[in-house]
Amino acid sequence: MKRSLGLALCLVVLLPMTVEVSGSAISDRGGVRRVLLSPPFGTPSSGIIVTMTEKEITVVRRIQAQIDAYKPIFDTDRPRLKWRIEKAVAGSATFRLSRRVLWSLENVFEAAGWSTTRSVTVIVARSHAFIERELAAINCVPLTLEQGQPLLMGASVCNHKAIVINFTGYFFLTSALDQLSAELESRQEPPLATTDYRVVDRNISGLAHEWTHAIRNWVVNGRIPSDEPAWLREGFAEVMATIARAVAFADISNYRTFHLIRMREFSDWETRCGGSLTNYRVRTNGYNGCEYYFGPVAVELLLADYGGIAKMVKLLEMSGDGITFQNVFRNVYGITLDEFETRATDYIRQIVIADAMKK
Repeated sequence: MKRSLGLALCLVVLLPMTVEVSGSAISDRGGVRRVLLSPPFGTPSSGIIVTMTEKEITVVRRIQAQIDAYKPIFDTDRPRLKWRIEKAVAGSATFRLSRRVLWSLENVFEAAGWSTTRSVTVIVARSHAFIERELAAINCVPLTLEQGQPLLMGASVCNHKAIVINFTGYFFLTSALDQLSAELESRQEPPLATTDYRVVDRNISGLAHEWTHAIRNWVVNGRIPSDEPAWLREGFAEVMATIARAVAFADISNYRTFHLIRMREFSDWETRCGGSLTNYRVRTNGYNGCEYYFGPVAVELLLADYGGIAKMVKLLEMSGDGITFQNVFRNVYGITLDEFETRATDYIRQIVIADAMKK
């Protein structure tokens, strides 16, 4: 069985399976395929079998078709980014890859009509003392720090004035009970080649995830409706970070690979998360962070079947106009939020069934 990583987030049905090699299925029975996953970074690098539904394969292919037109830019930063990089991070392989993912995401957003001239401070560190000093220098005191809680991994803070990436947390914390320490902050960064491929993928996507939250807030001047579902908010950030990885590393991988790593292999959410997508409109402690898994799968379905990235951008832009999110959703997509959540829940349940088949 999969090992839960990071946010650890049910059905067991035996159905016929097929094997897909080099993109072509040997056979096709029961609407389910087994596909070979070859992660581009970390270990293991090949030989991972994942069971997918035919619908899931179609969704992923449609998203890949949408992003094929985007051309990444790797050789420049936008002037609005003010980098504050701790010396211990300057040569980090993880930082180099995550920065490339961020550049790709900026390009995708700008192609979709989203950009900002707002100045953003990006703090990338290994020590919490460095993070606190740099935040103080821009008069930013996040609520978590006021409450005595450290910034453990990634966060967009102070009304998205700053993005913080604490690589010590990404490298070494494995549960919510773990704590930062001087020993961890001075420990050498694990080599990419010997780090679990799922951890590498999470670590290089954190910056893009937080950037998505920030720019989504800026385009509506912070007027995000109170009834916007948590599953959509986190799902959108996860999917855009996944698209960014597919664009950034198009020469060696594709969207399906990053989809499978993050949304099918990173956690055992299929057995720990249950119920309807509607359950995850509001984030609560009792849901084990399941909005980070149900959400992206549902957002992928929206992108594939309901108008793509352009329609999603329209939805989020219109939601800043002071009307309820549910009304905006119906106006943009022509169906109610309840109707979509019912369809998405059925789609998710079929994925849960397919995942159970390989155990």
